[in-house]
Amino acid sequence: MAVATIAMLVFDEQIARLFTRQPEVLFHAVNCLQILAHGYVGWSFGMAVIQVFNGAGDTIAPTFINVLSV
Repeated sequence: MAVATIAMLVFDEQIARLFTRQPEVLFHAVNCLQILAHGYVGWSFGMAVIQVFNGAGDTIAPTFINVLSV
């Protein structure tokens, strides 16, 4: 997730240019990639917490977390 986050923050415009050349669409695509990159930090933390519960043998807490987060 760290590699994806860094890649999306550093190469955001280059990634968006693979899909469009229109300036207005490119602007919004770059903003979207930056927002998603920052969201990966929280997502990776959530995945780690769920795996901690699973590793401890608790299956009910991760189930509730997954159901409530959808």
